[in-house]
Amino acid sequence: METNGRWRVYAPHGLSDVFNLVLRPNPVLAPRSVYEVKAARWQQEWPELTVLGWPSADITATSDPARVRDRSPGDRRSDRR
Repeated sequence: METNGRWRVYAPHGLSDVFNLVLRPNPVLAPRSVYEVKAARWQQEWPELTVLGWPSADITATSDPARVRDRSPGDRRSDRR
């Protein structure tokens, strides 16, 4: 919150998931077990919440940090075509 009482929002990937009630996992931030427990609890609170499944990639919170790098959606090779 700014000193004038106004909010400043930084959303580098947009706000569509928030407004569309989509829960997307972040395997770098938390392990799958934590995500699944929180997702189940939040889905009870908000039944209209769409919970996306855990990604099949091997990047996780316990992965080798040297292999994990911050990528924006347009930074993947498949997105560059």
